[in-house]
Amino acid sequence: MGSIRRLPEEVVKLIAAGEVIIGPFSVVKELVENSLDAGARNIYIKLKDGGKKEITVKDDGCGMDREDAVLAWERYSTSKIFTTQDLLKISSLGFRGEALPSIAQVALVTLTTSNGEEGTKVKLKGGKILSIEEISVPKGTQIKVEEIFYNAPVRKKSLRSAGRELRDILEVVMAYSFVSLSTSFRVENDGEEVFFTPPRSTLIERLEDIWGSEFRKSLIPLEFKMGDISIEGWVSRPGEGKSYPLQFFFVNGRWVKGKIFKKAIMEAYSSFMGKGYFPMVFLFLTLPTQEVDVNIHPSKEEVKFKDEGKIMRIIENGIRNSFHKLQDEISRKGEEKLTLTPSPIQSSFSFKGVAEKKVEYVVDEFTQVKKAYLIREIEEGILIIDQHALHERILFEKLKYGISKRRVEKKNLLFPVTLELSPVEEKIIEEHSLMLKELGFELEKFGRHTFILRSMPQLLGNEDPLLLIAEVVGKLKDSFRKLEVQELMEEVLKTLACRGAIKFGDRLSSQEMERLIQAWREEKEAITCPHGRPVFVLISWEEIEKRFQRR
Repeated sequence: MGSIRRLPEEVVKLIAAGEVIIGPFSVVKELVENSLDAGARNIYIKLKDGGKKEITVKDDGCGMDREDAVLAWERYSTSKIFTTQDLLKISSLGFRGEALPSIAQVALVTLTTSNGEEGTKVKLKGGKILSIEEISVPKGTQIKVEEIFYNAPVRKKSLRSAGRELRDILEVVMAYSFVSLSTSFRVENDGEEVFFTPPRSTLIERLEDIWGSEFRKSLIPLEFKMGDISIEGWVSRPGEGKSYPLQFFFVNGRWVKGKIFKKAIMEAYSSFMGKGYFPMVFLFLTLPTQEVDVNIHPSKEEVKFKDEGKIMRIIENGIRNSFHKLQDEISRKGEEKLTLTPSPIQSSFSFKGVAEKKVEYVVDEFTQVKKAYLIREIEEGILIIDQHALHERILFEKLKYGISKRRVEKKNLLFPVTLELSPVEEKIIEEHSLMLKELGFELEKFGRHTFILRSMPQLLGNEDPLLLIAEVVGKLKDSFRKLEVQELMEEVLKTLACRGAIKFGDRLSSQEMERLIQAWREEKEAITCPHGRPVFVLISWEEIEKRFQRR
């Protein structure tokens, strides 16, 4: 007799359930998806002990008749698809017919539902129906889930603290609230309301419900289309981020997770976000259903695109396009000739001839302060520019453009510089000689551990060539064998731009300030320095008035 045997049906069902139901948050996710597919406009979620003891999801959707209320608990029974062709055009959130049977397999479940004509109550445990009865209830569906993982002790023991399970559930509810704006969501845990958002007409209103009105100030709108594929939503302003990833991605209204999105986001923000920070992203991707396969994982959290490279380019281009729009808006306002008319000063001191007289100040150019910042009034408040960060970004983009076109202008040194290096530094230069040449550094081997530097980038022509090449070699040494070639090139460009940029403490003439601002207006991505620090800060009139206790 062979050693391979068919698994008992109960074991098969328990294994299958484990792929769909990972924890309380999985139960909430599947039930909320069913509620939304049923057209619910109000969803109420009641939890005990963060969902570890009890989860109840109640909605005012279309409900079910007696026949569907019983059939829904049979695996692969669904009202969403019927043929293989339907898999190519799925529009509902659920479709596999696995969620309810999987939940019932690992818990005690009570279903109460009505389609407006008849009401039904079904009790199940371990996937088996215990009772069915006719009842009178309002139209809609309520599903109570108790004793989760009662028959899977290892799973039950591995459940995390109630607080952690609750956080995961709230993430699920938030995600679906973003894509279902016309539906209200309410969550209670141990009798306390922990989440509520009413129906809204726009995504930004819903975001403000959750994080407050100030949250909007850290975001910029996202809207971009390429052919029949489009993206929209809200993303972080350059330089505005969190120490943890606050990111939600949706494909044709379905909340998904995947490396492709995170990779595209990090590429778009590669030089616009400080180290250790993550951009906030609420991104909705819409594309033809035949361009994406949503049927690759039981939890439906992952999708497969027909052309992943194209999707990544659209996301990156869309976010960069939003940056350009922001830059254009700020630059345009910086060009306007504005006036400042002070309000009469209420004070016990006498300002005769000043407070009583309308005084007009014309502000038509920037002023340098502390040999570090350029300041100017604009319509929204006071615009403050970091001269080093701005010039650093401008140099970085020019060097990067030159590299992409293979035409970085170089400056031949009147007196070539001799470099005496360690064996490690010598090897680094030899292995990166092509990169250094593309950057404008012409190096010639001159004996053991010695090179002659004959040229350097024209943009950095005023820098000490010895210090410049030493810093580049240092960067290559620190990054040796840690980064891809393109990433390494960007790190070197950042180092060069930082070294060659105007410094704090450099006094600028009016002409120098004018040239710098003009370059800023022409540079579409000068919102942060290459390391992610902001190029400018706008202090609103509202904030200034609050400081002076006028509000």
